[in-house]
Amino acid sequence: MTTTTPRLHEILEISYTTYDNYREKHYQAYCQRLATLNFMSYKTLHTSGLMQNYFHGMWLLHVEKAFLQDNAHYFSYCEAELLRQLFCSYTRNILDNEKVQMYPSKLIVKIKKLSLKKLVN
Repeated sequence: MTTTTPRLHEILEISYTTYDNYREKHYQAYCQRLATLNFMSYKTLHTSGLMQNYFHGMWLLHVEKAFLQDNAHYFSYCEAELLRQLFCSYTRNILDNEKVQMYPSKLIVKIKKLSLKKLVN
């Protein structure tokens, strides 16, 4: 959990579990789209520590921090439901209309190589 995450729970009035499930749902969709795009196993991507770290770093920067920075002036007077809807729009920075917006091609190559090594050994 990052330092921004507890603040988001408070602002959005949601539990850690609800937030974590929401982020995991997006991680799964992201891995599924990348797996299809790169002719890879979904499981290989989803269970890769490298991919998890990449996604969570990207989520932190392009969703959490962007939302907090862009909307700080709304937090004191907007209802949580409106803020949750606004927060959801930030996920489009990563996934938009079935397309992967950001994509680590070098990381994909590295994960493929590691996966092949596991098969050989």
